[in-house]
Amino acid sequence: MSEFYFLMADIDRLNPDLGGSEVNQVDRSPIHATLTTPDGPVEIAEDLFFWLGTEEPFHVPEPVEFTGFFPTVLETDMPIAEKRLPLISRALLTTLLEVGDFPHRVITTRITDDVEASGGDPDYPVGRTTDAYILLQVLGHLDILDLERSEYGRHNERTGSVTGLEKAVLHLPKSGLPPLFCLKPARRHLLVSAAGRAALEAAGIRGVRFSDNPYY
Repeated sequence: MSEFYFLMADIDRLNPDLGGSEVNQVDRSPIHATLTTPDGPVEIAEDLFFWLGTEEPFHVPEPVEFTGFFPTVLETDMPIAEKRLPLISRALLTTLLEVGDFPHRVITTRITDDVEASGGDPDYPVGRTTDAYILLQVLGHLDILDLERSEYGRHNERTGSVTGLEKAVLHLPKSGLPPLFCLKPARRHLLVSAAGRAALEAAGIRGVRFSDNPYY
């Protein structure tokens, strides 16, 4: 059994008619904040997806508003959003925190059902909203990727980042892995420890998959 897994939404369950996402952000205005670079802090404007992949403090009005296709959204704990935003259910987060703490920031959301008519089903409630999902900014990115044994496309020595990560080999901390974490060189990926995976499976968390490869 592996010590860790990439945590991803199960895209195979997604209806192809939805065009690749079942949740869409309403306000996509760029967010102005300070980014720490090798040359020092820089003021930039980027979208929410960018900032959630950093450890930087930034401000976004809450709750972040989304529209979503409730017939599928409400059946998963990891809705599939544009750009694969780290959108997860409160239940998923709570389950991992019961395994152990990890540094993170929670950003509240509100999703409004984009189904505007019942389609002839008198029992379908139109106009629903839910706040059962949150955006997660994982902090404390771990610099434990073994660059010599891992497989990736390119390593930027100046920033320390890698692109095209296909196989991750980690220098495992003596204290063990937190239940959820990000790698400093490849910060876009969410990873869970073996204990984190076991807890999610035992809790019946829906619509997620665990893989040794961040793309499959």
